[in-house]
Amino acid sequence: MSILALDTALDACSVALLTAGGDVLARATRDIGRGHAEVLMAVAGEVFEAAGTTPRDLSRIVVTIGPGSFTGIRVGLAAARAIGLAADIPVVGVTTLEAIADDALAQALDPDLVTPVLIAPVLVAIDARRGEVYAGLYEAAPAGLAMPTERTAPAAMSHAQAAALAIAAGARVVGSGAMLVAAAADGRIAADTAIRFPDIVRVGRIGAARAPSARPPAPVYLRAADAKPQEGFRIARTTAPDADPVPPSPTDPEVRP
Repeated sequence: MSILALDTALDACSVALLTAGGDVLARATRDIGRGHAEVLMAVAGEVFEAAGTTPRDLSRIVVTIGPGSFTGIRVGLAAARAIGLAADIPVVGVTTLEAIADDALAQALDPDLVTPVLIAPVLVAIDARRGEVYAGLYEAAPAGLAMPTERTAPAAMSHAQAAALAIAAGARVVGSGAMLVAAAADGRIAADTAIRFPDIVRVGRIGAARAPSARPPAPVYLRAADAKPQEGFRIARTTAPDADPVPPSPTDPEVRP
């Protein structure tokens, strides 16, 4: 049995197949920016063919749930839920921030030289436009754990707020918004923009180590959509005044780093 990992939350369209133990069977990443819905199934088909397996052989699906592009997040979640429902297997969510943090922390960890407690924490910052970043603070996991330790939950914040958080924690900043945060800190923090999107194998390994929930993973949007329906085209509500309101689906502002 194998694990399928999907990531369409940021600029990449990535798919990987891993064994239950985390070994890579096949993987593919396309740095496309937009158009994930048109590309995802083709990339997944290539990966299944390269691995010599089919969706019937899956035991779990792992998918990035944001923060990132509203459309990209929905594309990945819709595909993961559809395959999971058809195959009757669990779907597990992984945030883009924790996957990027895992990559950044691993790059700093040489097991012959340092231990996790000696590695500086990382603040992952994704450029969310409008003077904000999507950010979260992470530190290296204790020995034996396959995912970084979350010190602050993902949140949308100003560049200055993210800089203050990084300075207080003694963290280096990584991600597409790293230089924006560093500029707000007047050069008092180290910044690295090399990791722009999650490594799909790390996404799969984090999800493989996470206990599945009885409920499907929910998207992490962090803020409302920029685009709003025009008042002149709004359809009158047909439910009774005391009926439970139905939350609107977010429109797509394509918030991207």
